[in-house]
Amino acid sequence: KWDNCIVFQSPTGELDLRVVDWEMAAYGDSAWDVGSIIQSYWSHAILRALPGTESAVQELIEQAVQSLQAMRPAVVAFWNAYRLARRLDGEASRDFLDRCLRCAAARMNQTTYEYVGARGRVINRASAILQVGCDILGNSKHSAPWLLGLETD
Repeated sequence: KWDNCIVFQSPTGELDLRVVDWEMAAYGDSAWDVGSIIQSYWSHAILRALPGTESAVQELIEQAVQSLQAMRPAVVAFWNAYRLARRLDGEASRDFLDRCLRCAAARMNQTTYEYVGARGRVINRASAILQVGCDILGNSKHSAPWLLGLETD
């Protein structure tokens, strides 16, 4: 999640981003880490789709898709930087992105649980996060173009 991101100024003066695992500080599934970053964008888009109102779940999802369009350049930049650093291309890139998207969907379910727990009730925003997560789990291979606006090679 975004709490695991550190932005700093490199010696050349450019801003640089690093993802750090603060909780475990150990080796784990990198697809979960990448998926968690991606889901942070998706969940943020849904939670911020219509601030201050409780719209229908489908309307929130439609608003979130529009919000995601504004976030796509950052998500694509993150994915491409990660993919290039890991030297992933072709089928390896597609397979890893599919795993990342399934992890992102699972993390969205966790985010829903956390969001509902913090509020003590289910609201439409939580239902929308859960619905998008379930849709991605059901069809992760088609989620990259739909949610990220990118291809894997």
